[in-house]
Amino acid sequence: MKHTKLFLSCLVFSLFLGALGAVQARGSDQEQARLGVISGAYRPLAAILDEVSAQHEARVVDVESRQGARGELQYEITLITRRDGQKRELLVDAATGRVLAQEQDFSRQAASLSALAAWLRPLEQHDQRVVEAEFELSPQGLPAYQLQIAPAAQASQRMLLDARNGAVLERGNQSAAGVIRPMHEMLETLSPRFSGLVREVELEHDTRNQPFYELELLQPDGNTLELKVHAHTLEVLQRKIKRD
Repeated sequence: MKHTKLFLSCLVFSLFLGALGAVQARGSDQEQARLGVISGAYRPLAAILDEVSAQHEARVVDVESRQGARGELQYEITLITRRDGQKRELLVDAATGRVLAQEQDFSRQAASLSALAAWLRPLEQHDQRVVEAEFELSPQGLPAYQLQIAPAAQASQRMLLDARNGAVLERGNQSAAGVIRPMHEMLETLSPRFSGLVREVELEHDTRNQPFYELELLQPDGNTLELKVHAHTLEVLQRKIKRD
């Protein structure tokens, strides 16, 4: 699933608090980190990674920057332990390198299909749609879903341009988001048939500009079930097991 998007609206939906909060663009976090290291306000990221890697006897597999509740810079660091291959996620303060929160197998705190559907239902009112939901740590270190919200009546069109001269090679059918079934309704439909914890849901379009939902469900055995669901009919188009 794609992670770099122009957000129409980014919200953090906390599993524990049910609160909505604005999410800052990660590009500004990188500039904040650079200036902070130069001024001495923040520690170099490389030094922080060396420390947490040694402390937890693990290798770093992913790092994301984020804003804390007061605008402070934080790092979400994903580790794999060398001894037993367990996944750990740490929330680390960029100024001190102190671990603010840590979760082993953090994804186990994600929500079920039915629970996430219930939380999204009140948000998908007043002509708006949730088009992406991604499970992650909130700036306060709580398990949360970052949501992307789009107007329900928004229309889109895809076309193929010649990279040599900009000529239109193919023009796709116009697809109105208003006829797309809401995400909460799709999750409710899948709930009796599929189990697992929701890692990510995203609205995508195929090469013919036909919309579909793409889901990742964490299974009890640690593997991930990937589903592709038609956004109009809610028919399951594809299912695949990804072994972690």
